[in-house]
Amino acid sequence: MLYRAQDHKGTSSLGYATSDDGIRFERRAEPGDGFGGTYEKGGGVEDPRLQKSEILYLTTPDTTR
Repeated sequence: MLYRAQDHKGTSSLGYATSDDGIRFERRAEPGDGFGGTYEKGGGVEDPRLQKSEILYLTTPDTTR
């Protein structure tokens, strides 16, 4: 599962969790978004979208300061 997470400083990121049964999830300790540019410091990602193309999935979040 991809989800929007927020750290203790209020910075948003995309998280990633897996589940064998769809009820209990285990999340990765690190954000799963692969972003992290200096323009995202102090804000993070907002309104993430997941889009499927013919051969892959793309994420298209907005970033904030």
